[in-house]
Amino acid sequence: MVSAYVMTERDCRGTVKAPDSVGLASYTMDSHNCQRVVVDGAVRNEGDVQVGVPGPYPISYRAIVPTEAQCANLFVPVCLSASHIAYGSIRMEPVFMILAQSAATAAKLALDAGVAVQQVNVAALQSRLRQDGQHLQWPPAVDGEVVVDNASASVTRGGTWVSSSHVGGYYGVDYEHDGNTGKGVNRLRFTPFLPARQLHGQPPLDRRPEPGQQRAGGRGAQRRRHHPYRRPARLGRTVDAARDVHVRGGDGQQRADPHRWHGRLRGRRRGPLRPRLRAGDVSPVVTVSRPDIVTTGAAGVLRRVS
Repeated sequence: MVSAYVMTERDCRGTVKAPDSVGLASYTMDSHNCQRVVVDGAVRNEGDVQVGVPGPYPISYRAIVPTEAQCANLFVPVCLSASHIAYGSIRMEPVFMILAQSAATAAKLALDAGVAVQQVNVAALQSRLRQDGQHLQWPPAVDGEVVVDNASASVTRGGTWVSSSHVGGYYGVDYEHDGNTGKGVNRLRFTPFLPARQLHGQPPLDRRPEPGQQRAGGRGAQRRRHHPYRRPARLGRTVDAARDVHVRGGDGQQRADPHRWHGRLRGRRRGPLRPRLRAGDVSPVVTVSRPDIVTTGAAGVLRRVS
């Protein structure tokens, strides 16, 4: 049986994301040796594949149920519908446990509603799974968050940057590094389109660069990044909240990947108020969805690349 949604390498690489997620997988796309053969007098493994993935990715609810015409009361959380290479990543026992829990929850909803498993309200299922502590997307969604990836159209570059996916844990389909060259010349500028006086910029660099220097735009604040967990510079309430990665020196590769801006508005009381900019908001400047943004102004279109 083939489901309405087949998990493929594109899901594993993050180039597509299933909207009806019922769990996450994150293991390497792994296919073991087919056989051992003798080549020039030496025994070699044939067919071994080891390809990393950027990070955790969602698994579609439709992939764990057949089509309704095939069977209306069956869940398949282990032998789900997937290509060979995608299943090499999904096939881990923790993922089977995650999908089995999601399938059990969906079965309860189907029984209560008296419907086929294909007709389960996925939004209600996801809501219950989140209540139970299930993670359905990565990074976890944050209301009002604006993400600018290195592949976004608003990123400008100086010097030489190299695209790579060699080291896992990056956002989207790749990250960029300076190849340990061009110190003092290489720079990237991440520019978000933010509504004035609605966002309190606090954009951390998500990756772990080698010692170097970066600059937070908008206020001209500078700081050295000798430790990946130091508190990021606060940019204040401003639409000029660009973020610069400027490599001035240091040994090792400088990595650049996404930057995030979180919506907060401070009032007279101490502490942040609820975000003014939330998922689903529409204004003359931006339309916000979770967690993508699309600008409606003259600046063009900026989407989260993932």
